[in-house]
Amino acid sequence: MSAVPLALLRTESELPFVGYQEGVQFQLVQANIESGYWVGCTWSTGRGERRRGSVHTLHVPASNTEVTDVWFVIHGANLNLDEAGNVESVLDAGAALEIYRAQCAAAGHAAPAVIGG
Repeated sequence: MSAVPLALLRTESELPFVGYQEGVQFQLVQANIESGYWVGCTWSTGRGERRRGSVHTLHVPASNTEVTDVWFVIHGANLNLDEAGNVESVLDAGAALEIYRAQCAAAGHAAPAVIGG
C-alpha cells in the first residue's frame, strides 16, 4: 500500500476554468464518485442573484466591480428545480467530472488533473 501524500497541489494550468453557464466559469478540483463528494470553484462576472432553480441563492451585490469567486464542497448531488419545484437536473460528482472533462476538451485543454478523477 502506498502512503497517502500530505498535500496535493493543482495549478490553474492543470485545472483551467472553463465555461459552465452564461457568465460563469467553472473549475473542478476534486471528485470522488464512490463517496459522492466534489470540490470546485466558480467565478462569475454577473451581478444580482443567480438561482437556477436550486434552493439556495448566490447574491452578488450590484456594487461589486470585480469577479466573484465561490468555492464549494458538495456531499451528494445538487438538484436543480424547475419553477414548480420538480427536479429538472441532477449534478453529482460523476456528472460534474464528465461535464468538466468535456468542457476542457472543447476548449482545447489537456485532460484535467482532477484529484480523484
